[in-house]
Amino acid sequence: MSTKTDAPGPVKKKLMSTGCLVVLIIFAILGLACFAGTIAFFSSDAGGAMVEVLDQMKNGMSAPGAAEVKAAGCQVAIVLDDAEMEATFNKHFDAGLEPAAHAMTVTCSVASGADAPDCDALAQVYVKAVGGKALGPVTVLVQKANTEQCRKRYSDVGNPIP
Repeated sequence: MSTKTDAPGPVKKKLMSTGCLVVLIIFAILGLACFAGTIAFFSSDAGGAMVEVLDQMKNGMSAPGAAEVKAAGCQVAIVLDDAEMEATFNKHFDAGLEPAAHAMTVTCSVASGADAPDCDALAQVYVKAVGGKALGPVTVLVQKANTEQCRKRYSDVGNPIP
């Protein structure tokens, strides 16, 4: 008498279901599209301008007078030359702006729990730090927790401009 066993043969394991494979392919395509879009953006005029402006802001954190302004009570202090900013926009967007004379913008950001320094005091700190005369008129802006505390304009020697 012969006995027949109903034991199944070796089970084949699928590595990945078809649905998972499709989802993986879709994510790979989306990832490549995002990468290509990022490269295209940074190669464009808008991307180039953004990179230059970010560089100017980074350099503004170590510009002459920035350390002294920061020491006067700012969590972050940035000193920018508006002429450089205009040159960036003219270069990338054909903004048609006349080359600007130097005008400095001194920005002070203060943490929400800290006391915000006065614009008049910061103007004097900045002008003194750059040797008593800035490259041009100075705009001082103080922000606390993303709220403007003061914004005033001063001459290159720190006198208020009405």
